[in-house]
Amino acid sequence: MRVFLIFCAVLALQESGEQTLGTDVHRRIINGTDSPHRPFYVRIVITDTERKPATENFGGAIFNESFVITAAHIFAHTSNCCTTVKVMVGDFTVKNPQLRAIDGDFKVHEGYNNDTLKNDIVLIKLKETVDMDSFLPLCDKSYEGHQIALCGTGRTDRKSDKLADVLQELTFVEYSNASCPINFDEPDNWYLEIYYDWSFDDRVCLVSKEYSGPCVNDSGSPLYPFNDDSEPICIYGLTGWGNYCGNFSTYTRVSAFRDWIFSTMGKM
Repeated sequence: MRVFLIFCAVLALQESGEQTLGTDVHRRIINGTDSPHRPFYVRIVITDTERKPATENFGGAIFNESFVITAAHIFAHTSNCCTTVKVMVGDFTVKNPQLRAIDGDFKVHEGYNNDTLKNDIVLIKLKETVDMDSFLPLCDKSYEGHQIALCGTGRTDRKSDKLADVLQELTFVEYSNASCPINFDEPDNWYLEIYYDWSFDDRVCLVSKEYSGPCVNDSGSPLYPFNDDSEPICIYGLTGWGNYCGNFSTYTRVSAFRDWIFSTMGKM
């Protein structure tokens, strides 16, 4: 079954050129349009004085007055001693937005594997609370058949460094396990099944038209389904990886990690 999705993306301030086996796990957006305000979308600023660049920006989502969810791989190369996290909250639909910076503590999934990107999820506990109208609850089921959207940060042209000034949107298609059009037999895709331990139990497969889709530094940005009034229902997925700036991309399926999320919240 196909599910049509909309992708929203925002200005990203830092680009990572890091790629693995033809994939790009730090992602932005290509060929989007201006998006409405999504108050649950946040920009996550990671600073690590032990690496270069010292500061990078990614996406995430507020699902509780004190917690943000994002992808674990954005912390993969940070050092334990010298890493700080700030969560930027505000309206990304305006140029040069006035953002609220909140410090946070993070917890990476204990089973996260940076080689396979399994369990690609992390929690951030905010040191200040946010308003109730700023967060979106977590999904607890599949939303195949619903219109779905994604918020993140984005480049506007894969051939240049120009970034969007405001939040963007882009339409996608979700595929079920049986119909996901990723051919593992193609030479360029051999690594998907072996290297990334492919599974639909904890991932969502999206396919876009050529040269459209997330690219560098959209990692961790949230998928969410719409109700009949085109309002977001819940956080469905988190931006993970795919081929370079087009065609297909995959996302951590949030509903597969609900038990871990709520258990970990009680320990932070």
